[in-house]
Amino acid sequence: MRAALLPVALGLLLMGCAALPPAQPHAPARGRILGDLADIGAHAPVRMGTWPHTAWWTAAHLPALDRLVTTALKNNPGLAAASARLAAAQADIAAAQAGERLHVGAQALMMQAYFSRQGLHTSANGTHVLYTEIDPLMASYHLALWGRTQARIRAAVGATLVERADRAQARLLLSTRIASQYFALAGDIMRMRQVARAERLQTALLRLTEKQRQCGLASAQAVDRVQRARAETAAALDTITADVHIEHHVLAALAGRGSVFGRRIAATLPSRMELVIPRDLPLALITHRPDITAAAAAVTIAAARVGAARAAFYPDINIALLAGWNSIHIADLFSPGNLAHAIGPVITLPIFEGGLLRAHLRAEDALYRAAQAHYRHTLLTAVRQITNRLTRWRATSQRLRHQRRSTEAAEHLAQIAETAYQAGLTGRLAVIRARISLARSRARLAARKTRNAQAWVYFTSALGGGYHEDSP
Repeated sequence: MRAALLPVALGLLLMGCAALPPAQPHAPARGRILGDLADIGAHAPVRMGTWPHTAWWTAAHLPALDRLVTTALKNNPGLAAASARLAAAQADIAAAQAGERLHVGAQALMMQAYFSRQGLHTSANGTHVLYTEIDPLMASYHLALWGRTQARIRAAVGATLVERADRAQARLLLSTRIASQYFALAGDIMRMRQVARAERLQTALLRLTEKQRQCGLASAQAVDRVQRARAETAAALDTITADVHIEHHVLAALAGRGSVFGRRIAATLPSRMELVIPRDLPLALITHRPDITAAAAAVTIAAARVGAARAAFYPDINIALLAGWNSIHIADLFSPGNLAHAIGPVITLPIFEGGLLRAHLRAEDALYRAAQAHYRHTLLTAVRQITNRLTRWRATSQRLRHQRRSTEAAEHLAQIAETAYQAGLTGRLAVIRARISLARSRARLAARKTRNAQAWVYFTSALGGGYHEDSP
């Protein structure tokens, strides 16, 4: 009889499930996205090589910068919060995995109860009893038949990847800002020295011009021009000096230290910056930028949530086991006749749910399509950002080469003026003017070096800073 009822029970079970909508989750469109990126990347001027190291700033060969970034990465509270979120996401993986494991527990219950006179407990009707129950074995096992548990695990793994990528992105942004600010400080220190030198030379030029005016060899207009130029240089020097103080304070704050720490920072511009660019630039972006890794993981999470929403249309089945003793008389609780045990399936059927499951599935499917669109947008934005920053870095490198040649010419002219003065062919005035021109040219060279170093920083940061995705 029981065997004959089993097919009927299974048929009713399947008929009782809420009907699934015909729409299926969309497959990830990574292949199509990469095909589109190939055309964009074909126009990017790159050469074959490897990606930057995770500590990408060490390619500038500046130990002071390395110490500064390392200190900041240890003390930054934002990174500590990101690490805490990552630990929580990793714990969620274990929690999701627990859904497909055997759960075993125990239970003890004691209560004073009164049974009604017309109740089912014939021997205890109309009396007060002390009901006691001890179940040393209570076990349950969830049958993951429809993939809901596996989908939750995939979503938890994806969340871990997102948090890991977010932490890497925070590290990248922090190290990028520190390196850029460090080079700005180094460049302004160099400019400040050259502008201060130009001011001293202009002071000497002013004294010499005033003497010539007293002797009738220079006009009052000539003196006014020198005074005006000296005042402009002094104002520029005040501005640069203030910028240097501010940059010291900013670097100290980024490193999580006080202002005294910032004043001790001795910044210098790099003499060489190493970076080898991959040939297959657009395609390799998928695993070498934290924001792209996070966007891809978000697609994985959304797909898993769609799978879980679809699995909710099927029955939820658990196998439950219970063994223990219970009695309304505590004196005979452990007698053999009071031993109780039960085992069997616990089935939950979604039959009439008012459209809740369908609405939830539609919402998750819409979020999945949104995650795909965000992933594609992130890829295209990354390619555009990298090509733009590569172009800017090369442009600043070209301007730096031009300024170096201009500075070399100014140095040559200053040497010629000095030689002519020593030979008595020209006066001191020509020497001072040549030195002022050289100081200004060197100040412009320092500014060009700063912009070139910062362009290198931003381009290396756009490549992802050497980040690699690691599966949890």
